[in-house]
Parts: sequence; C-alpha cells; structure tokens
Amino acid sequence: MEDTDSDLEVISTVLNRAKKKASVHRFENNVHADEDSLYETVNQKTKKMNKRKRVVLKNGLTNVTYKNISMKRRRYVSDLYTTLLDSSWTYCVLMFTTSFYGSWVLFGGLYYLICYLHGDFLEENLSDSEWLPCISAIDGFAACFLFSLETQHTIGYGTRQTTTECPDAMFVMSVQ
Repeated sequence: MEDTDSDLEVISTVLNRAKKKASVHRFENNVHADEDSLYETVNQKTKKMNKRKRVVLKNGLTNVTYKNISMKRRRYVSDLYTTLLDSSWTYCVLMFTTSFYGSWVLFGGLYYLICYLHGDFLEENLSDSEWLPCISAIDGFAACFLFSLETQHTIGYGTRQTTTECPDAMFVMSVQ
C-alpha cells in the first residue's frame, strides 16, 4: 500500500510541474507575439482582426471592412456613427468641445449683431433711462457670449434677459 500511495504522490507532483512549465511556455509565446505585432503592417493587422471576429480591438482598431463603397472618404465623414466609431477618444473630445464653443460663439455673435443693429451700444441710448435694450445688462461681446452660454446651459440669467423690445432676440434664443 505504501508503494501505491507514494507512487500517486510522485505522479501528482510530476503533473503539477508539467502544468507549471506549460503555463510559463504559453506566457513566453504571448510575449513574443506582442513584440512581433509592433512591427506588423496595417494589412497584416486587418487580416488578424478578421480572424478574431472582434468589432473593436483593445488597441482601438476596428474590424470594419469597407467594400464596394464609392467615394469612401466622403461616405466616412457623412456617416457620423462610423466616423465616431473609427476616431480616437482625443478626437471625439476635441470635436465635442469645439462644437460647444462654436455654438456659443455663433449665438453670442448673433446676439451682439442684434443688439448692435438695435442701437444698444450707442452712448446716447446707454445714458437714456427710458431706453429699453434688446437684452438687458449687455455691454459688449463678452456679455453676449455669456448670455449665449447661460441660455444653452439653462443656468439662469440673473439680470441678463431678453426684453419684449426685440422679437429677433427672442427668436434666436428659442432656436438656441
């Protein structure tokens, strides 16, 4: 009996050592595979992605193949979903930030133009106590920009608000 128990212990020890060696060997192969992937061309990476059947790899590349698409560049930009899917995170954050600031500047410029055409910035109107401006508490582009930002964020205006004097300003505010 002792021989069989000791034989079982020897067999289990040998099997455990074999498993450890196999896992170490598997890990070494993965390290070499990662080093080789650094020097692959885009076509080789694309072929590997097609074999893996993943839509998006861990490094951000996508497994989307474009076939029989005329004017591929124009279609890429016209399809917003595919553009965002294929672009990097930094590009997405930059694009959203630019769109917000762009809309604030655009509407701030429109408010400034409406107030300028109405005569809100003229000295004679600023000193007149009975003058009713388009947007109260506006004295330049910075205030118009701030009014645009407050409108889009629905923060609340405080003293800055549209008056019934200019329907154009009310319309632009409702569009924003």
